[in-house]
Amino acid sequence: MSSIDRSSLRLLSEVIGWVYFCSWTASFYPQVILNYKTQSTKGFAVDFATTNPLGYLCLTTFNVSLKFSSFVRQQYGARHDGHRPTVSGSDVAFAIHALILSTVSFSQMLYYPSAQRLSTYNKVALPVLALLVLSGALLTYSGVRGLQLLDFLYLFSYLKLYITFTKYIPQAYLNYNRKSTEGWSIFNIYLDLIGGTLSFVQLFLDAWLDGDVWGGTFGNPSKLGMSVFTFAFDSLFIFQHYLLYPHPSESTSPKLVTEAEEDEVVDERTPLL
Repeated sequence: MSSIDRSSLRLLSEVIGWVYFCSWTASFYPQVILNYKTQSTKGFAVDFATTNPLGYLCLTTFNVSLKFSSFVRQQYGARHDGHRPTVSGSDVAFAIHALILSTVSFSQMLYYPSAQRLSTYNKVALPVLALLVLSGALLTYSGVRGLQLLDFLYLFSYLKLYITFTKYIPQAYLNYNRKSTEGWSIFNIYLDLIGGTLSFVQLFLDAWLDGDVWGGTFGNPSKLGMSVFTFAFDSLFIFQHYLLYPHPSESTSPKLVTEAEEDEVVDERTPLL
């Protein structure tokens, strides 16, 4: 491949990266706006809202470190035959923005009326994850079995994958239980799906241009896993919205809420505090 062709493909990768950034970034706003307009988080799963900021905190830590730390990049190169990490500037920008917006969504869950409570599973799982991070930090610091800072950062990457997978399940179950997707923005899903698809395309293209298709692709497990899980769950949400529950169920229709029920909802303000 000529240098001109390679330069053109690298430019294409940059364009794809920032298009995916715009799409994935925009995907956070429909749900935030919907929560604000309805003054409620009734259709927004509390487990999703709670774990999402933690996942993006892990992603931000991983992306920022592999992009800007020369020490970490040196460790990566030594482990991958001199190749560089497949973390782009758009990856860093997306992670930081996602952390901010997911925190805003979580704040809405705290403030607006909702009868939901954090699941027992996550009440146990989240402290366990915190303990896992603490243990990983201590083991890395002590250099047990040659553990490096890069290994500790990969732990954050795997935690992000775990949270990405588990955060969608409560939302899918909430839709199933209510037999409705009302309160869960479908526009968020459209943008999320576009962003996940383009993110995977950029990852594969960057790895191919660097001459390390498999190492480069799987060397960024958070970006790869996010793309795969996003495609799978967004497809499920679209299936729920248009085929399984195309109309809001009577139990969730705002027109059928009685005055007594409205008073009950108001009394449930700030359930997580």
